[in-house]
Amino acid sequence: MGLLSLQMLLFFLKGIQLTVGQVTITTTPAVIESEITKSLVVTCRFPPQPSSGYQVFSLAIKKLLANSTLHQLASINRDSHTTVHLDAPSYGINRSNGVINSTLGSFLTLEWVNPMVSESGTYQCKANVFNEADDIFVFNENKSVSFTQPSVGSLTHLIFKLDSEVNNKLQRLENDFNNLTAQSTQTNNKLQKLENEFNNLTAQSTQTNNKLQKLENEFNNLTAQSTQTNNKLQKLETTLHNLESTIFKKSTVLNGHQYYLSLYEPYSAAMAEMACEALGGYLAEVDSKNELDFITIMIGNTDVKNMEFLLGGTDEGHEGIWINRHSGTPLGYTVWSQGEPSNGAHESLEITENCQVLEYLYSLKAFVMNDFFCFNILDPRGYYFICEVPL
Repeated sequence: MGLLSLQMLLFFLKGIQLTVGQVTITTTPAVIESEITKSLVVTCRFPPQPSSGYQVFSLAIKKLLANSTLHQLASINRDSHTTVHLDAPSYGINRSNGVINSTLGSFLTLEWVNPMVSESGTYQCKANVFNEADDIFVFNENKSVSFTQPSVGSLTHLIFKLDSEVNNKLQRLENDFNNLTAQSTQTNNKLQKLENEFNNLTAQSTQTNNKLQKLENEFNNLTAQSTQTNNKLQKLETTLHNLESTIFKKSTVLNGHQYYLSLYEPYSAAMAEMACEALGGYLAEVDSKNELDFITIMIGNTDVKNMEFLLGGTDEGHEGIWINRHSGTPLGYTVWSQGEPSNGAHESLEITENCQVLEYLYSLKAFVMNDFFCFNILDPRGYYFICEVPL
């Protein structure tokens, strides 16, 4: 187990949270102009802290979704040093960069090329640090990026510019007129100059009207494109809902929670946990006999009853101490099979059984719990799993 894993364990056990100073997040620019802004850069920084003795072990950038939940986009940790992990590649991040260096300062940067309205919103910078006493601290800072259509700002800028030019021209005409009164010998030349300038203003006015008409047409086109985009997003949302029903069996509600039984097998517990997080939940944490009975009845109504089902328990990194992977709390209710958990090991691989599974034993005609490998080395199809989603 790496140093980072031990430090993350301390984080879950101690749970110290701070939200002041230290970490900063910048967005360049702060306003996205559609079709005009060439790039959006979001940077999370944690400066060196020689006096406090803080050591950074991870930085992350998250985004606040429409349902008021934070979704992690990318992270970098002390073990990977300069390797950025993109947690949400579908968010269209074009470039990423970062480094963990407690002496010179740590940062994580994400860049979107030609950003659109989907890149606007609130971003959060999160830094997990520890001091010489192994106390864990979490620092957060948020920054918002807004979105605007270019035609409005461009049109306003153009009107102000034209008004300034006209005022300057009028001032020059007034000065020329006064000079004509005092300098009669130059009257003809001044009048010719005024006529030329007037003709130029007329031509500029015509060009300005043409530009204004072009901007109006572009604005109307952008409005139509926005409507088409909204329709496509609605269609995509419907497609995702239909896809969810094909890969999960969803339960009724128990104590404000719903349970999702996977109808496919991910390769590892980490992949299963990511799938549960995408649903807004986590691998199921069994807290009572009533909850276990509810889950086993749901399994019994499917054709995958004879498989192993990953739950949220693990003793990875703290052998023999079983806690819930998501909440970090001790297991609430267990029905271990006889002799389990046994921490069995694979003969050729240096791995042990550190993940909690639920399985049906025909000899007992009942569901029991067992400890298994956190990725299924016996069957490349992986495990089935059960997600718990708070409502």
